[in-house]
Amino acid sequence: MLVQDRSQISSLCLFPHYLQLEIEGRATPFMRLRDLPDLREVLGEFMLDLVATNQNTWFPQVCGRCGNSCRRPEILVRGQEIFPIQMQLGLREEDFRQRYLGPAHTWNDRDGHVRLTAEGNCPFLQTTQPGVPQQAACSIYSIRPRSCREFLSNDASCRKDPGHLLQEVASGWITASQIVVLLEDGQRRECPTLAGVWERLTQAIMESPELEDRRLQEIVDSLNEVFGDEIRDFNPAKADTAYLALIERLYRVLREAADLTQLGDDQEVSLDEAWRRYHHLQRLLTRPACDTPRGSSGRKSRRPWNTLFVSETELVARLPFGSEQKLAAVSLQRARQGLVLAVLQTADEVLQEALTHSDPQCILCGECCRRYSVEIHPSDITRLSGFLEIPARQFVEEYTEPGNFSWNLKDRILKKKSCNAYSRNLLELTVRGQANDEECIFLDRKEDGLFYCRVHTHKPDVCRAYEPNNNLCRKSNHLENPGRQAENLAWLEVHDSQIVVQTCQRQENHQAPLRLARNEWEELELAADILEEACLQQWNAAR
Repeated sequence: MLVQDRSQISSLCLFPHYLQLEIEGRATPFMRLRDLPDLREVLGEFMLDLVATNQNTWFPQVCGRCGNSCRRPEILVRGQEIFPIQMQLGLREEDFRQRYLGPAHTWNDRDGHVRLTAEGNCPFLQTTQPGVPQQAACSIYSIRPRSCREFLSNDASCRKDPGHLLQEVASGWITASQIVVLLEDGQRRECPTLAGVWERLTQAIMESPELEDRRLQEIVDSLNEVFGDEIRDFNPAKADTAYLALIERLYRVLREAADLTQLGDDQEVSLDEAWRRYHHLQRLLTRPACDTPRGSSGRKSRRPWNTLFVSETELVARLPFGSEQKLAAVSLQRARQGLVLAVLQTADEVLQEALTHSDPQCILCGECCRRYSVEIHPSDITRLSGFLEIPARQFVEEYTEPGNFSWNLKDRILKKKSCNAYSRNLLELTVRGQANDEECIFLDRKEDGLFYCRVHTHKPDVCRAYEPNNNLCRKSNHLENPGRQAENLAWLEVHDSQIVVQTCQRQENHQAPLRLARNEWEELELAADILEEACLQQWNAAR
C-alpha cells in the first residue's frame, strides 16, 4: 500500500501508459498502468467520462460522425466543387443545381447553398442509426465541399465517441479541486474536479502496488545535453540543415519527457524552460517575411476613405482615425466582380502562383482526351456498354479499335473523332482551325466552354488513374476559367497607389499579402476606378 491515508495524496499525474503521484510533497517513481489492472480500470473509466463531459469545448476539431453538422441551413458548395459531385451522381450541372442548390449570393455566381430535405438533413447524409456517434456518413464524403471540410464540430448538439477523443489526450494532472489536461497538439484544458471523483480515485490508489521507473533521470540528462551553447546562441539567419536537425531532436526529447512526467522541483523548471525555448526557436524559424510594394502611382486620394476593404461577403470603407463604414455590397456586386476578375487576370507570376491550387485539379480543358490513346480492358467494355445500354459487341464495333499496347488481346482502344483546334487560352478557347485535331469519341464541349466526358461516371480505369499534373494540362491561373479561381482569394484592399491581395493559402501560412501597383496594370487600374466611383456614388447618396 502506497499511503495510509488519502489526505497524504496531493496530486495525480496520468499519461497514456504511466501514473505518478505526489505524496506529501514528494513525487513517486513512475508506475506502469499495465501492472495495475484494477487501478487502470478505474482511471480509464474516469478519463472516458472526463472527455465525454467536455467533448465539444475541448475537442472542437474532432468529428464524431453524429450527423448534426449536416443539418446546417447554409452548406456552401463552390462552383468548382459542383463538377465532381454531379458526375458522381450522374447528373448534368443544370439538373444538379435545380435539384440540390439554392442561391448563395457570393461574388462567384456559380456558388450555391445545399437545399435541405423535409427532415432538415443534407440530401447526401446517410445514417445507419440516427444520433449515434460514428454511425453517420456522407455519400459524397471524398468530394464533399470545402465548407464541410472546414466545419468545426463544436456545436452543442455534437456527439462524439469518448474512445476516439481519448486518443487526443497527452497527459492529465488531477487534484482534489482541479483537473488539467494537455492535448496532443500542446493545448491546455482545465475544469474543476467533481464531488466524489477525487475520493474514488484516491481510494483505488491506496490499494495499488508501487513500481519504480528511472527513465526520468535519463530524460533530464538528455535535455542538458541538447541545451548546449549551440541552442542558446541560436541565430535564425543560420537555420541550415544542422540547426533544423537539432530542433527536431529537441522536440523528440521534450515529447518523451511529456509522455513520462511533469517534472518536479528543479527538474520541472528545466522542462518548462526547455519548452519555452523550443517554442521561441519555432517562432523565429517561421516568422513571415514582409512583402514590399512593387510600385506606386503617386496618385493622391480624393475619396473620403483611406482604403476599401473587399471580402467575399462585405465591402468596407476604412476611414481616417481608424473608423469604418460598411457599404451595401449587393448593390455594388458588378463593380466588385469586375475588380476580382481584373485581379485574377493580372499577369503577375507571383500572384498567379499564389492563386493556383497547390493540388492538381482538372479544369476540363480536354487536352488529355485529345493527346492520348485510351486503351480499355474487357471490364471497361462491360461497364461502358451497360451504361450505354447496348450489347458489348455493338459497343466494340461502334466505339473501339483493335488494341496495340498491352499483352491482353481483348483490350481495345477508344476511337477518336475529328475536332477543332483550340487556342491555349482557356478564358476564350477560340477555334484556331478546323479538323486539325482528334479527340476521344466521348468528349463533348458544353455551352460554358468546358469539355465534359459523356461516360465520366463509368469511365475506363486508365482515365480514372490519370491525374491532372501533366505539362499539357492547363493549370496556370491565367489560362483557367476565372470563376474557378475566385475562391482562392481571401480579401482585397484598394489603396490609392496599389491593390493589396491576400490569398487563402498565404493567410493560412501566416504570409504577408501581395501588393500590385495600380499604374502597372491598365485593366486593374480601370476596375479599381470603377469600384471606387460606384462606392463614392453610394456614399454621397446616403448623405
